Amino acid sequence: MQKTNIEWVRNPDGNKGYTWNPVRGCLHHCEYCYAARIDRRFGDGSFTPTFHRERLDEPLKVKKPSRIFVGSMADLFGDWNWESHDKTGIINRSEVIDRVLFTANHCQQHTFIFLTKNPKGMQGFEFPNNCWCGTSVENQEKADERRPDLLKVNCKTLFVSYEPALGSIDFKKFIWNKTQVPGTLFDAPITASAYDLAKLAGIRGIDWLIIGAQTDPGAVKPKAEWIAMAVYQAKQAGIPVFVKDNLGPDMGVWPMPREFPR
Repeated sequence: MQKTNIEWVRNPDGNKGYTWNPVRGCLHHCEYCYAARIDRRFGDGSFTPTFHRERLDEPLKVKKPSRIFVGSMADLFGDWNWESHDKTGIINRSEVIDRVLFTANHCQQHTFIFLTKNPKGMQGFEFPNNCWCGTSVENQEKADERRPDLLKVNCKTLFVSYEPALGSIDFKKFIWNKTQVPGTLFDAPITASAYDLAKLAGIRGIDWLIIGAQTDPGAVKPKAEWIAMAVYQAKQAGIPVFVKDNLGPDMGVWPMPREFPR
């Protein structure tokens, strides 16, 4: 494990959290992927999904309660199996995930943060209460595609990472699930009290929103109105929002909220 400068992994005391990569590699082939860029620079460039069995117990060695971003150099829930780093063969994806969650469950002092572009791959697993599960969305098309799968994940804390922000997104359907709410309620203004009532009624929505800009060479700068609307919708529902430093004050959101799930 390594301490990380990722802003939304910071611990409650302000100190750095950790990244933990018991797996490494991804086959999504996103053009803007920072992890793939790092692998091209320091690895063999193939970014082959690989399971590092020898790293499974690393969180057990950290005694101080910490936030841990799992798979900063991978997508643990991608729809593929994993090659073993110790050359023992191909490891089934479910076996890999089970082993990672076994470690998380035995480190209740830590908070484990999982992020995927394939939230359907999170379904069927029971995440301990010290886990947060999220999906990345960059525009409305990807938000509509991934939203239903995320809201079916069996995890106490669900979140969305709107990064890189490459298009406007209406987050109302993430804030609560339209299939569970009468149309008149869904179309009404979303307020913190309405959202709390929906959660008490068992209606699932996200618990956190991260917002950030594209940072790779040739990055697309998001429009201020995209960011302002996302923050407004979450704030109206009382959902914590974390706006990353790479957006800056010219996005119409100042001071920038840097909140974490309750």
